[in-house]
Formats: sequence, structure tokens, C-alpha cells
Amino acid sequence: MAIRLELRTQDPEEIAFIHRYWATNELGTFVEKVNDLVPFREITQGGAIAAWVRERCTAYDEHQPCSTCGEPIEITSRSEMKKQPLQRASTRCTGCQQAALARRQEREREAAAELETRLADYAEHFSGQTCDYQAIGDDTALLLIALEAAITPRLTQGTFSIEDSKALCATDAGPYIQRLLEAGVLTERPLEAEPGTYYLKDDSLWVRRAYAVYSLTPDPTEPAAALLELIANRELADGPAIAQLWLDYALQDVMHYFTTECLTYNHDLCAAELLEVQSSFRNALNTYSVAQLWSVAWRVVRDAASLANRTYYNREKAAATLPGKVRRHVERVEREGAPLRAWTRREDHPAGTLGMVFWELFEIDENTTGAQALAMFARLGLQTDVPASEAALLAPATELMRAAIAENRVAQILLEFAALIEGGVNPPEAIRSIIDSNAGPIER
Repeated sequence: MAIRLELRTQDPEEIAFIHRYWATNELGTFVEKVNDLVPFREITQGGAIAAWVRERCTAYDEHQPCSTCGEPIEITSRSEMKKQPLQRASTRCTGCQQAALARRQEREREAAAELETRLADYAEHFSGQTCDYQAIGDDTALLLIALEAAITPRLTQGTFSIEDSKALCATDAGPYIQRLLEAGVLTERPLEAEPGTYYLKDDSLWVRRAYAVYSLTPDPTEPAAALLELIANRELADGPAIAQLWLDYALQDVMHYFTTECLTYNHDLCAAELLEVQSSFRNALNTYSVAQLWSVAWRVVRDAASLANRTYYNREKAAATLPGKVRRHVERVEREGAPLRAWTRREDHPAGTLGMVFWELFEIDENTTGAQALAMFARLGLQTDVPASEAALLAPATELMRAAIAENRVAQILLEFAALIEGGVNPPEAIRSIIDSNAGPIER
């Protein structure tokens, strides 16, 4: 018999019954059927025999050698027995399994100890870190104001994660949190993160950013609440930096709508295709509003969906046309001067607290054209250098030009202004005259 038994009973009847259960003929077939073995003592059902036998003996199948040591492996029922010897073993015996488990547990203990040491060293890097908030950039200040609104009061009173910051913008807050980390206004708190957030890979410490926790970096002279109040009341002057932040935010808002539409129609774009679409939209944001580019996204995605239903096309081929469709659509609008409709914001795509900051400070939202927004940012920090005589013209002139850009009537307005000046009208009166005469179509 290919089965080796280790008996744990001395009862002759039980021993005889166990041998009957495991007995095989020369073909490796069991001599007796399970149901023919009952009744025996308290056993009345064949299904109960295997458990009864396991309590009184351990069976090893010599046709199944351990893949590690070559000894027969333990089996617990007839169904696990092999009739013919296996040439290549795929399992290990109980002893080898236990030894392997012990080795693995030891490696895990060593790895845990190494991780703890490395994590402590990493945390030490952040201890004592401070930030001079008077020196941070205007774009960083705006991000902090928006973050404070998104996670109040955790920014000043505790720690938070990227998930906690999701109200910051329409989609992933991770890139903004990373910017604040690089600016030094946020500090990573490794020892306060959940287990598994940090791990070792290739002898390096890695972090799952989605689960990391952060806190506001302290200022050596001011408490956190006072710092935020100073930041909120600071005079903004770095127009180029704020313009780039707005473009980043606006692009994210456009791409969120675009990718949502793609998901609706099962358009799966690769990373390179998405980057190409982003490039086209970012360039277009210098001229058009977020809401206008939502309408572009809506149209091109539906064009691709229609294309997917044509002969010799499929979803993959149709999705691949989207980068080109976006670029050509924007180019055609610019070339022909055709108006772009403005879509309304989806209810499930909130502006986020960063969008609210742009509205509260600059009255810029998804309906503000890129030309208007960038022109406004370009004037930041310059008004203090404007002579008093020109300062009186600034507000009405700015409003007039915003409206002219919105109505695509810049050339007409400039010609009217030139004609009035040539006729002897002074600049303030000329501006007021144009505003009054164009109150209907120009008024916003």
C-alpha cells in the first residue's frame, strides 16, 4: 500500500477499521467503498468516517513526495491520494511548511524592525522644520487660503490627508498638496500615519501618498491662526505666479469634465493622448473660459462616439482621434472667429474652495475668459506705480476693455476711442461716452 500510517490508537478494532479505510489493491483503487464501511460503532454515515480516522491516525501518501525534503506529504482523505507516483512534486510536507512559515515570519520581523528604524530616521528629517511665511509666494498663499477653507479646523489644529482635502478642487487635490510640501508650508508626519503607509522596496523607503498625513509647518514667531489671518490679508502682487496657478486650476476643471464625458462613452485614452489633450486645452485657456471649453469637450467626445459606430471603427480607434479633434476644433474657432457656447457647471463637479478663492479675490470663475483673467493678473502689483491722473481712468477703462473682449469688439471700441480723442474729447470723457453709447450690447 502506498499509504503510510502513523496510528494514535491502540484499540485493535479501530486499527483494523483504519486499515480497511485506507486499503488499496494493486491498481491503487480502494478495496472497500466508504458507505460499505458503516455502520461501525457510533459511525452511521459514510461522510463522518474521514474525520473519525484523522483523529486516530496521520496518513502519508508515498506517491506524493515533498518538493523540499522528498518525504511523503500528509493527506487527510481518500480524495487526496494519488494512484501513481508523481514525477514532480508541487506541495511541501507539514514540517517543511512550518519551517518555511517560521523563516518568513522571521524575515517579516526583521523587515518590520528595519522599516521602523528607517521611518524614525525619515521622521527626524521633519522634526524642527519651520517656515518663514512672509517669504512664501502669492500662489502658495492662495493655495493655503483654499486649503484652510477645505479642511477647517484641521489645518491649524491637527493632521490631514489628501482625502481630507478633496474639497480643495474639482478632482485630485494631490498635486496641490505636493506643491505646498515643496514650498515648505506643509510638513509630512510619518509616525502618525496608518500602518502600511510606508514600506521598503529595493532598499528604499516608499510612501503611499493617498494615506500619508500632513500638518501645517510652524512659524518660529507666529501661531498658526495668526499666520493664516496675515496670509489672507496680504497684498497680492505676483501676477505671473497667480496666473499659472489659475491656469493649473482651470485646466484641471476642464479635464475633469472631459474625462467624465470620455468615461460615459467608454473612450479610454493613453497617457500620451491625455497629455496632448491637456496641452490643447491649456493653450486655449489663454483665450477662452472654462465653461466654453466644456462645450468643446462635450462636442468632440460625442463626435468620437458617433465615429465608433462606423464600419471599420471601434472604441479604441475613435478614442485615438480625440486629441486631434480637440486641437482642430479650437483652431477652427480661432481662425473663423466663431462664438463658443458656454456650458453650465455639472452639479457633481464642484468648483472647490480654490475656485471660490479666485471668485472672492478676483471675481473669476468658469465663465471668465482666459483673456480677461490673464489681463487682470498682469495688472497685479502695477497699480501703485500708476500716476494719479491715470488711476482715475483705470477702473472704467478696464471694465470697458473686459466687455469689449467678451463681445469680440476690441477693434471697434478702439476706433471709437481714437475718433473721440481726435475730435478733442479728453480721455476720461471719451471712455465714459463709449460706455454710455454701448451700454446695451457691451454691458455684462
